[in-house]
Amino acid sequence: MPTWRNSGHDHEDVVVSTRIRLARNLKDHCFPGKMNEEEAQAVENQIAAGAEHLPMEYVHQKLSRMDKNDAKVLMEHHLISPELIKQREISSYFLREDQRINLMVNEEDHLRLQVLTGGFNLEDSYRLASVTDDILSKSLDYAFSLDYGYLTACPTNVGTGLRASLMVCLPGIVANNQLKSWIDSLGKLGVIVRGMYGEGSGVYGDMYQISNQRTLGFKEEDMIGKLSSMMKNLLQEEREYRNLILERKGYLWVEDRVYRSLGLLSHARTMEEKEAINHLSNLRLGISLNMYSGKTLEEIDEMIFHVGHASIAQYQERLNTDMRIEALRAYYLRRSFV
Repeated sequence: MPTWRNSGHDHEDVVVSTRIRLARNLKDHCFPGKMNEEEAQAVENQIAAGAEHLPMEYVHQKLSRMDKNDAKVLMEHHLISPELIKQREISSYFLREDQRINLMVNEEDHLRLQVLTGGFNLEDSYRLASVTDDILSKSLDYAFSLDYGYLTACPTNVGTGLRASLMVCLPGIVANNQLKSWIDSLGKLGVIVRGMYGEGSGVYGDMYQISNQRTLGFKEEDMIGKLSSMMKNLLQEEREYRNLILERKGYLWVEDRVYRSLGLLSHARTMEEKEAINHLSNLRLGISLNMYSGKTLEEIDEMIFHVGHASIAQYQERLNTDMRIEALRAYYLRRSFV
């Protein structure tokens, strides 16, 4: 399991993970989309020098020196972004040994400071990001405007540069056909809803990422407080809608849905990624409603993070087998339920 998943589990029946990301750029350097390799290396060297002052050990890795599939595994585990992989010729990262903090270098901005924790952990995650940013700012000369705040490649990040995101599992809201109205309501509050892997990604197993959309004109603490308050309302609504499924459909209908998924996960011989996550999401629902106790939420989430194409391809290499990906994914899941 990604080790960041061990760091906290508040409200984990609904919230899978919390991520805080701070976008920063260095003065007197063009944005990564316009820079050459020499300038990219200069930015990387400055951030490397700043990272030396951070507590705990960090692993430094250039994307250009990584196996492409290994990089995609990190993306599936939400440790690096798709954009960092796209910029692989100039990008790198500094990953803390417990995987809770990652400094992504030369992605869309010079620095994307990411803090990742399990469960609902907005306040603690923001504090950790803020402390880390304060340490780095003592040795890095950030591009900052008194009028606009931190300057970033994308205008929507100008200001605080803060993006707070939560990965949530919402079978109750989806089953009761409330998703569209919920997304519309959040949009009016400046909150955006995306798929499991962020912008442009599809929906898997009722899993969504929700995050603030704008940073200009807001204080970081106010943004965190607003999102936290909204999330507490969402937690209550999702749990009420889960109970409503039981009232409308009946206990047996929900139990059958859960155990049909268990049967397929335990016995299927081939399985696509989306199908696997859909069934694992059903087991999450079963655990939260005390219908299924064969696995914990942490164990189910571990499987969710390991059924992606890149993760199964890595598993294929480790086993030294020519079994095709869909069959190997089913094999991995069958073994997980033995």
